[in-house]
Order: sequence, then C-alpha cells, then structure tokens
Amino acid sequence: PLQLAAENGHLPVVKLLVANTRLARPPEDSQDEALCINRLLHGLGSAGGDTARDRAEQRGHAAVASFLQYPVWKKWRLRRLWQRAIRVVATLCAWHARALNRLYEPGGIGYHTARAEFEEHQSKRQRSGSEQEGS
Repeated sequence: PLQLAAENGHLPVVKLLVANTRLARPPEDSQDEALCINRLLHGLGSAGGDTARDRAEQRGHAAVASFLQYPVWKKWRLRRLWQRAIRVVATLCAWHARALNRLYEPGGIGYHTARAEFEEHQSKRQRSGSEQEGS
C-alpha cells in the first residue's frame, strides 16, 4: 500500500501509512543500524522491489519523495505522537473534572460526605470552644 500511494503521489495516504507503521528491528546478522531505520519505508525485504521513495521520484512526485526521507518523516511522526498524547491528556482531564462535578454536586455522594465531615469538625470546634470558656 505504501509503495502504491507513493507511486501515485497521494501524500495524505502516505502520511497515514507512515503514522501507523512500526519501526523494523535490524536483522540478527547485521551490525549496521542505518539499514533498519524502517525496512518497510525503504523497501528492504520486499521481493527486491523499489522503495516507496524511489517510486515517488520515478513518477515525479517531489512532495512525497521529500517526505519519505527519514529525518522528515521522523520529525513529523514524533510531532503527531505528541499531538495524540496531548489529546488523550486533555480528554482525561475533562473526564476527571466532570466526575468531580458529579461527585460533589448537591445530592452526590461526595457532597454528603463532605457535609458530614464539615458538620463533625464544626461540632468538635464548638465543643472545644465551650470547654475553654468553662475553664
């Protein structure tokens, strides 16, 4: 799919496929880390075919070819992961705030607990204040 999208110049599809691609592990017999930046993107291991970047360059799709260079898509992918993490955190914060609102709204369990605790502290305070006055 990646090679076909690159060959036809579909940059949004290429970005989608790159975003959902895991980095490949290096072969056990290889000592060269540069070979394994991403086997899928570079076409290693695929029946000796061209890489996605080669296919985009052959068809004249410069935007796709420049995106498929490792430093470019690596930065783009990291930025996309951070955006996802921020969205997840924002969603969790909103859920937490909504849960707290429901918990402490009048009639909620937290409301009754907090009210009982407050009244207990008030009664202790009044008792200790009246004991000090009596002494």
